[in-house]
Amino acid sequence: MAKTAFTGRQLGEAADVLEAMARDEECFVVMTLAGAMTVAKQGLIITELIDRGIVNAIVSTGALMAHGLVEATGRAHFRYNPDVPDTELYEQGYNRVYDTLEPEQNLDDVEEVVSEVLESWDHNEVLCSYKLNHAIGAHLAKHAKEQRGILKSAYEKGVPVFVPAFTDSELGLDLALNNRMRESTGRHKLRFDPFEDLEHFAATLLRQTRLGHAWGLGLGLGLGLGHPWATLGPPKGHPSVTQGSRMGRFALGPLFSTEIQKKGGGGSNRRNRRKRRHRRNRKSFTGPQILSALLS
Repeated sequence: MAKTAFTGRQLGEAADVLEAMARDEECFVVMTLAGAMTVAKQGLIITELIDRGIVNAIVSTGALMAHGLVEATGRAHFRYNPDVPDTELYEQGYNRVYDTLEPEQNLDDVEEVVSEVLESWDHNEVLCSYKLNHAIGAHLAKHAKEQRGILKSAYEKGVPVFVPAFTDSELGLDLALNNRMRESTGRHKLRFDPFEDLEHFAATLLRQTRLGHAWGLGLGLGLGLGHPWATLGPPKGHPSVTQGSRMGRFALGPLFSTEIQKKGGGGSNRRNRRKRRHRRNRKSFTGPQILSALLS
């Protein structure tokens, strides 16, 4: 297909790059995810890539992980009937995500799962997204043995899952609610430090020989929040760095890009997320310069 044209060529090239990363045993693959894949029942694609050892780390939106947790605990999403208005859906307890429905009860159930995990958390240990996702995965491995899910497979295969915009998700809201309950009962609140994610992610990449970037596997879905983290690589001059481009992106060591995207419409009756663009600093990989690149 890579020898055809238009979108077919892009899809074929993306498949070739993904295969090259999968066959390269020295290539550490970072998958960045956006869109509503798990709502669309495509979480098993990510789960399969983890189980097969193709993906070594994930950077994702919090919503994608939260909705994946819904199905990993045995709940379901449903097809939307366009004849039913949003106001009626709201009154009946449904959230519409494009052409799919998420029962509000699903999110209540996810809150209970997260609450169980947080209740056993030592308040002296600082939280961050990859630690919490690891703990949720451990909970699923113990209590949802018959179900497949992203966080469960990530826990079993040792794949860290980072959520840079953690507070902009159901998981972040669940943590905030848990802290309010702790405060109201005189217990210690849990501390969350996103910079622990950043430092661990940076340290993980620096240990690698080659990096692969499977970017935005939305498979035709609308695009969500971007992830500048995954464009960070070793400093210029590092033995693993090569300059180049592939499908309009760039390669670092080589940092491949599988760019499969389609700007969708349709809207949602859930809140819209802000889109941010960040300038990237590729000249070095020190902590202060990473932070400067992200915040500029």
